[in-house]
Amino acid sequence: MDTLIIFLGSYLHFFIIATALLSVIFASSKIRLEYISFLIFVGLLAYLLGELVGMVVYNPRPFVILEVVPLIPHDPTNGFPSTHALVSISIAFAVFVFNKKLGFVLFLLAILVGAGRVFAQIHSVEDVLGSIVVALVAVCVGLFVKKVFKNQS
Repeated sequence: MDTLIIFLGSYLHFFIIATALLSVIFASSKIRLEYISFLIFVGLLAYLLGELVGMVVYNPRPFVILEVVPLIPHDPTNGFPSTHALVSISIAFAVFVFNKKLGFVLFLLAILVGAGRVFAQIHSVEDVLGSIVVALVAVCVGLFVKKVFKNQS
């Protein structure tokens, strides 16, 4: 079981990123540039917002509170929000804008990334929920920017 938790919490996000990139490659040529631009914009914005929120909200990591050794080695830094979950979820939401089925599947996998981080005791459920909120904000801003640019062309 530990191996599964470590895989979910440490490696599954690479599969999500690779799948998103492959979906861009196989997207129709007329939306490919818009698709990759949206993914990059949302991903960078989500990361930036996550860093800013992390400067304001402090949530100690569960292994620090419980005084245990986590399954995945980590420094006892702020756990809010979970960057692994944030990146995975924001990519899933961004893919969903262009490909509903794949975006939904990637969202389910992103939730497993968050669950792996929680079960490894390096993040709390609140850290993962915070990641979902930050990712939603980034995608909403991305959709607004996308709409503004479409209206100008």
